Amino acid sequence: WVSLWFDSMVPLYVNLKYLKRSFTSGDSERVDAEFIRRFVLENLKTANDLDVSAFLDDEFQTGLNNGSWLFLYDSFDEIPEILSSTYADAAIATYAQAISDFLHGMNKCRGIVASREYRGPKYLSWSRFRIMPLSANQRQKLIERAGLSREDESITISGVFSASHGFHPLAENPMFLGLLCEYVRANHKYPEHNFSVYEAFI
Repeated sequence: WVSLWFDSMVPLYVNLKYLKRSFTSGDSERVDAEFIRRFVLENLKTANDLDVSAFLDDEFQTGLNNGSWLFLYDSFDEIPEILSSTYADAAIATYAQAISDFLHGMNKCRGIVASREYRGPKYLSWSRFRIMPLSANQRQKLIERAGLSREDESITISGVFSASHGFHPLAENPMFLGLLCEYVRANHKYPEHNFSVYEAFI
């Protein structure tokens, strides 16, 4: 079965907000491709599943060589050293280059780095995609395709497009609108406050 999954690209989620250098005896860990590799492996093994750990030990490098992994790097702008750095541009360039070096060189993998535009990895010559707000038509279609009952769909559409609710900017975000649909599905009513949506999800 291992040969079968290598025929497809496998996405691996990595949260960069936990990416920290260790400091021992005044020396700091170098931010390079090997540093990123160690962090990714540690991050993937956090489930403490022996089977997962054994599989990664055996197949991780093979996947790197074959380009079978698609690394989804989240929260680049929340890397602790970037958040706390007085010279953020230098830290951004260092971490962006380390990620790029890890993905390329001897490895053949692809990666997506998610970040707010401010303090994003702008030094890489990668393609950039920006999440745009949903139009009114797109919001309507998302709600209609959420699989809600007719009554819950009507509640959601009415709430999203009602002038009496202050949800307009948030409802333009596809993630929030998806959570909003789930809230109405579970409660059969429109939330009074936007934080109720997040609270229910958490």
